[in-house]
Amino acid sequence: MRKKVLSWLLAVSMVLSIFGSVPLTASAASYTEYNIEAGAVIISANGDYRIYGTGASTANTIVVNTGVTANIVLDDININVSGTSNACAFDIQGTAQISVVLAAGSENTLLSGEYKAGLQVADLAQLTIDSDADNAGILNSYSGNYGAGIGGAYQHSGGVIIINNGIINANASYGAGSGIGSGLYGDDCNITINGGSITANGSGAGAGIGSGGSGDVGRIHIHGGTVVASSTGNEASYDGGSGIGSGDEGYNGEILIDGGAVTAYGKYDCPGIGGCYGSTGTITIRGAGTTVTASSGLYAAAIGGGGGIINIEGGTVTANGRYRSPGIGDYDDGTTVINISGGTVISNGGEDACGIGSGYYSEYNPLPILNFSGGNLSASHGAGASYDISGMSAIVDKLRIPNR
Repeated sequence: MRKKVLSWLLAVSMVLSIFGSVPLTASAASYTEYNIEAGAVIISANGDYRIYGTGASTANTIVVNTGVTANIVLDDININVSGTSNACAFDIQGTAQISVVLAAGSENTLLSGEYKAGLQVADLAQLTIDSDADNAGILNSYSGNYGAGIGGAYQHSGGVIIINNGIINANASYGAGSGIGSGLYGDDCNITINGGSITANGSGAGAGIGSGGSGDVGRIHIHGGTVVASSTGNEASYDGGSGIGSGDEGYNGEILIDGGAVTAYGKYDCPGIGGCYGSTGTITIRGAGTTVTASSGLYAAAIGGGGGIINIEGGTVTANGRYRSPGIGDYDDGTTVINISGGTVISNGGEDACGIGSGYYSEYNPLPILNFSGGNLSASHGAGASYDISGMSAIVDKLRIPNR
């Protein structure tokens, strides 16, 4: 019953320091313990729990009932119900408010069945994930078809998700769920990342971080950590989502990146960061130490989407468009407003596209507006294009346009 005592005590210390508003005691007796390999766990009362295993695979699951507020330490659990439709490895239901701490040095794996998220968060629930800063635990979370790796089930948003630390690998399986966020057709995901090492892969038309296919984004804030977010759609099948933002045929809401090192890869018709289907929403990048690298799918800007506002106020931003796709702007909508007031910005267009502006069909559509008031800006067009920066209707001084 007292496996990996040191790791457990470190995890207890983390919970005490992070959730000081919750009355806890440091004694081992204050934690209710469950061996996941001995049976399923249902948490129906507020409290502090440790769920542990040996790393051996089990079909026993974890359910947290609606209305519960709890701190849960995960320590080497491995739940696999991927072969059972509608089976969820870890299900946070209703209005539950759950703080999960990954025990120091532990590795925890969740695999759910069809329609379910790996670590599932109901639309009105909240999940916070944390771990030891010096010896972070690992969470590997895999959805069944149509669900998110972490977040919403099929047709669900995924509630509020906050990640403070940990090594997080979140993966959606076949069917257009997001890596972290909503499932297929789920709207209004609400995601905050404050730290940790995060790898998130959306499936098909799902975003890496954001909404599943045909879902709209609510709010994504990244304040720190190392984040790699990718769509894994098959472009040969016209399939893809944003790296960070909406899934295909979804609209972006608000994206703020003001810390950390962020890398985002979009796939077919979707940007690295922003909205598919002609929807930029609002994207803000700032912070002296922030680094952002974004790469688009085919026929989409690396950062943007169309019909919204892009604010770059600081940091180092590199945007790489692909075929007929600008680095920053939109593919063919032409109504994006781009405000650059600080930082170092490198924007590279793909073949037949300018560095900043609209893509291949810009000659037939309105052109974006660029307001440049500070920072260092470099824009380069791809082969077959004529301008580094095309059709900008408002350009303040310091802007260098070598080929115009």
